[in-house]
Amino acid sequence: QAGYHLLSIPASQTAYQLQGVDALGAPGNQIYTLNYLKGATSFTISEGKSLANLPSDGGQSVSLRATTANLSTSSGLTTLAWTENGVGIRIVGNLGNDAIIALAKLLV
Repeated sequence: QAGYHLLSIPASQTAYQLQGVDALGAPGNQIYTLNYLKGATSFTISEGKSLANLPSDGGQSVSLRATTANLSTSSGLTTLAWTENGVGIRIVGNLGNDAIIALAKLLV
């Protein structure tokens, strides 16, 4: 339905449980939110063309998936944001920097 490939954690990564997928916004301009749980830690992967190339909110630049991502922390939540193939991707959760970067590298 998205019109593009949604990145997700491969099923082989059994420690991660997909809790649900939400589509927010008008058709053609939707943001898809994948809600995951790993143990007691929950996090969200949001993807959408409207998230692409948004200005950085500070943080640090990280080389990731053949592009540059922005890594920031606010109110105990870590956010990793980047644009890939014209689609903006955001991972947000109570994760450490290394964990959130490793998670982004798992996405297929």
